[in-house]
Amino acid sequence: MRLKEGCLQWDVSNAFVSLTNSDETWTVKAWVKNIQDDNNITGFYTSDGNTGLFSNSFIMEPRTYGVTLSMHFN
Repeated sequence: MRLKEGCLQWDVSNAFVSLTNSDETWTVKAWVKNIQDDNNITGFYTSDGNTGLFSNSFIMEPRTYGVTLSMHFN
């Protein structure tokens, strides 16, 4: 991994599969985000001396998954 602007580079994988009926009136979609459930640091900063030189890091959202149901009305 290389350092870019203070953060390590990283990848994230997301996926979905959807099913639609033949007349396209409804759709079911199953999805997952951050499949590997990585908690990479996506950003950070250190404040200046006036505020106490504290550091703050931002990490990636945890794995999330779900099902989306859609209905199409004509």
